[in-house]
Amino acid sequence: MRAVIDVSPVILEWVMHQMPPETKPENRDLLEQWLLRKKVPTSKTVMDFCKNTHIPFGYFFLKKPPEEECSLINCRTIGSKSSNQFSRDAIDTINTMTNIKDWMSEYIRDIGFDKLHFVGSFQANSADASIVAQDIRKKSGIEIE
Repeated sequence: MRAVIDVSPVILEWVMHQMPPETKPENRDLLEQWLLRKKVPTSKTVMDFCKNTHIPFGYFFLKKPPEEECSLINCRTIGSKSSNQFSRDAIDTINTMTNIKDWMSEYIRDIGFDKLHFVGSFQANSADASIVAQDIRKKSGIEIE
């Protein structure tokens, strides 16, 4: 017996807009067939679909699309243009790196390292980068050679 999943059409539409251009045609076709009710999504087909598209499996059980927020991306767009659409790869990478950064910060604190005393000693855009680098080297005891 197949485990049919009742996926909201709103979610299927949202997923359609989340897929990157390089998504395999068979995944696009499958999603279109789900949208047109020509096929029904089963847990197996949805899991396979999720592996191929990087859409989290749990999203298919939502009634409305999630509001994914990636604050780091807002400052990292080409030409500083605002965008509400981010690739699945970008979201996954930023979430992974944020988790690693948080883990490392906690680990360093746990093993007894203190906060670096020079962090925050300059304001953004208030000094030339070479002056900031020179100050960090001096306070860290790093020789320029």
